[in-house]
Amino acid sequence: MAIGLARFGHSASYLSVLPDNDLGRFIAGELRRQGVDLDGLAFVPGGRAGLYFLELGVAPRVGKVIYDRAGSAFANADPETLKWSVMDGATLLHLTGITLAVNASVALRGLDEARRRGLKVSFDLNYRHKLWSPERARDALAAVLGRVDVLITTLEDAQAVLNVEGTAEQVAHALFETYAPEVAVVTNGAQGASASGKEGAFSVAGYELHVLDRIGAGDAFVAGFLSGWLSKGSSYGLQLGLAMAALKHTYYGDVAWVNRETVQALIDRRHSGWR
Repeated sequence: MAIGLARFGHSASYLSVLPDNDLGRFIAGELRRQGVDLDGLAFVPGGRAGLYFLELGVAPRVGKVIYDRAGSAFANADPETLKWSVMDGATLLHLTGITLAVNASVALRGLDEARRRGLKVSFDLNYRHKLWSPERARDALAAVLGRVDVLITTLEDAQAVLNVEGTAEQVAHALFETYAPEVAVVTNGAQGASASGKEGAFSVAGYELHVLDRIGAGDAFVAGFLSGWLSKGSSYGLQLGLAMAALKHTYYGDVAWVNRETVQALIDRRHSGWR
């Protein structure tokens, strides 16, 4: 997500910890190569990087992910280790449910530090059933969701974790009414996404596409949405997010190798009637 914002021309900083070893330095180098600022990154001795292994699948066979995150440098991080001062002068802090699942104390401290500095906070529910149960996630989220400005979730996660039923439009409205963020956003795969907030309610259709690799599409959507929301509001955020996520499906790996011009060109083609 930080790489997506950096490729859109935003100043994006990575606030985390990595092990002080060859793999940790490699990860940092890749982030730096993509334009992400690393002033908020702390290297810790004696740790390991969290890993996951992906087996790609195509219908009817689903993909398979194996997590190897126990005992990672981030999972074991003390909140005092992180360089919270990197938030000084920033606009927004982005957190996810994965952060909360792996190290709740760091996630909650980050929320406190952002609020103390007057930053806006965006939160992607990003539920992963291999990390925790819906019940555990729901309990932990109770301390978070009422304190964020942008709440983003898939329709599936909202139903499974928050027990909110309905269409994407109805769920977005329910989340806005319940947790009172500036905007609640619900994505629904190829069907598109909906937003409900202080500006009103908006829905944008998804794109027809052939999937090369879906990994990273959610983060691409978030990067596009936040970029659009910060500049022109929720409707434009949905357009940028969905176009960026659609393009991400056409690249292997986590990174969407696009820039703002590429994404805007896809949006403009849709509005001009070209397919």
